[in-house]
Amino acid sequence: MAAVLFQGTIISIGKLVDTLTPIGCLVGYDRTGGDKTEIDSSCSESVAKEFVFGMIDSGSLTCDVNYDPSDSGWAIAEESEASTELYFFSIEFSDKPDETGTGTIKTFEGSVTSTSDSGALDDKLSGTINIRISGAITTVPPTPTPIALLTAHRKSIADKKIAVAKAAKKAALAKNPLMIKKASSEN
Repeated sequence: MAAVLFQGTIISIGKLVDTLTPIGCLVGYDRTGGDKTEIDSSCSESVAKEFVFGMIDSGSLTCDVNYDPSDSGWAIAEESEASTELYFFSIEFSDKPDETGTGTIKTFEGSVTSTSDSGALDDKLSGTINIRISGAITTVPPTPTPIALLTAHRKSIADKKIAVAKAAKKAALAKNPLMIKKASSEN
C-alpha cells in the first residue's frame, strides 16, 4: 500500500452539506477520539473483569492553518464557534485516482469549539480551529471523475465497434473470393 501525502488534503466547512467551503492554507490536522464507552459488566460469578461496549465517541479535530483573516473558510469556522447549531465538515485526502476525481472523503457533523490565531515578528500568522465531532464519521472511497469514466466507456464502445467492423469485413471476405482479390490489390 502506498503512502498518501498530506499535501493536497482539503478540510471544508458549511452550514449546508452541499455548500462546503475549504478552510484556506491548511498546514496540518489531528483527529483524536474514536473511543467506545467501556461498561463494566462484571458480577459475583465473573472470574475476571467483563465488559460490554457502548457507543463510539468520534472525538475532535484540530486544524492548523496559515491564518488569513480574509479566508472564507475561517469566517465560517468563526460563525460555527458563535453558533449552537451543528455544521457539516469534510476531509478530502490527496489519493485521487485521476486529476479531477475525488480522493477519500470523510464527512461528519460538528461544531467549532474554539478558534485562535497568533503571530510573531519575522514570522507568518498561524491559526487553529478546534472542532467537536457529533455523531458518526462517514468515509467515501476515492472516485474517478465522471468525465474519465465517460471517456473510458466511450473508448470501450469504440473498441467494440472497431472489433465488430473487422469481424464483419473478415466474414464478408470469406464469403466472396472476389472481394479478397480486390482487397489484396488495394494493399
